[in-house]
Amino acid sequence: MEVTTRDALFKALNQNMRAFDCVKKYSSLDSVIILSKEVDALTANIKEWFIKYWDSKKWVGGGIFCDLLEPVCD
Repeated sequence: MEVTTRDALFKALNQNMRAFDCVKKYSSLDSVIILSKEVDALTANIKEWFIKYWDSKKWVGGGIFCDLLEPVCD
């Protein structure tokens, strides 16, 4: 929620995706979906945060993300 550039956003999103990949490795798909919804709800539950969250979605447009074959859980 504190990023101010598109590069910083992509770095944060890649870290987030790595974390969720680890959750997926050790949990069910239902658990991952529930966790994802909870994180979205917590990061967008205040007007200022929601605006930043929504703005970050605009910055992602056209971005490319790679999914690793095996999660790196470090």
